[in-house]
Amino acid sequence: MIVHAARHRSTAGAHRLALRQLGVDTYQEPVIYMRSDCHVCRAEGFAARSRVRLSLGAKSLIATLNVIHGDLLLRGEAALSEAAWIALGAAEGDAIELAHAEPAVSDSALRAKVYGGKLSSADAEAIVRDVVLVCTLNAPDDKSLALLFAARTARALGARRVGLVAPYLAYMRQDKRFHPGEAVTSTDYGALLSGAFDWLVTVDPHLHRRSSLSEAYAIPNRVIHAAPLVAEWIGSHVSNALVVGPDAESEQWVTSVAEAASAAHVTMEKTRRGDRDVEISIPHLARWRGRIPVLVDDVISSGRAMAVASRRLREEGFAAPYCVGVHGLFAGAAYEQLLAAGAKAVVTTNTVCHASNAIDVSGVLLQAVKALLKEKER
Repeated sequence: MIVHAARHRSTAGAHRLALRQLGVDTYQEPVIYMRSDCHVCRAEGFAARSRVRLSLGAKSLIATLNVIHGDLLLRGEAALSEAAWIALGAAEGDAIELAHAEPAVSDSALRAKVYGGKLSSADAEAIVRDVVLVCTLNAPDDKSLALLFAARTARALGARRVGLVAPYLAYMRQDKRFHPGEAVTSTDYGALLSGAFDWLVTVDPHLHRRSSLSEAYAIPNRVIHAAPLVAEWIGSHVSNALVVGPDAESEQWVTSVAEAASAAHVTMEKTRRGDRDVEISIPHLARWRGRIPVLVDDVISSGRAMAVASRRLREEGFAAPYCVGVHGLFAGAAYEQLLAAGAKAVVTTNTVCHASNAIDVSGVLLQAVKALLKEKER
């Protein structure tokens, strides 16, 4: 799913519907639900499975229309799948603007080819030139084969270059053989993707024992750092913050977040005996009493360390902490367990679609892709 900055200004005659949240989970597919007798459907000629451009404030995306028969929605209402709701930052009652999705420039050439026409070199260039596949790899076993098939198909159809935007990049933590017989999956997966793509853009991959992503990937790459966006969110939402880092390895990252947010910071001392067995100590807590703790980490998976730290902070008399992560993987019931441990809120970027998404990285990803493509043109 790609969220765009809105390309047009709203007009007085634009079609709008009030949003109602139904809680429909379509995984990562953006879907809009409208009544079969909706006046917008009739005016625009929308039918089931139509592609519709949705605009809300400064954001827009393309969604698939599902038609509802009956009174689940009131007249003048529309509903969104949870993926679309989160991507647009929607709230109950917001007025969403609807329009036909703009056809690609190459649509007419493709239609002509289907009906026996010939493609000029310009038509072919318009259809396939630089192909960019966007796939966040939080479930790599489910996604990798389809991703590789898509890349190979693009090349077979004449793509000059195929790039990958993977907001979350999987298998990076296994960067050495911790036990005999284990695979070094960060290296092996890097070789697999490097053989299929010409370049890669990702957000904060796990590089704790690597100096750069190029140690695992043999293709040009850009690593986007979410620290400035995390700091901006903290500065805007938490006054008198104390940024708490997960471990000594994160010290430099935590320091940059805290400094950019004009906040104090400390680092936890963490002893991990297993995925769900973590011992936490937080030094020098007494001097920071009165500040609002913000626990930060690059990945929230089991959430165990954050949950233990949240309870410790509450026991020490601190206010309910915020838990902020770049990549929200949330294994099992990790999200609910963090809230149960006393977190005031759990906040993540939208590298992985989740209800906790509150920090948008799409803008910086788009800038990186544009810069890389421009560099390739030289």
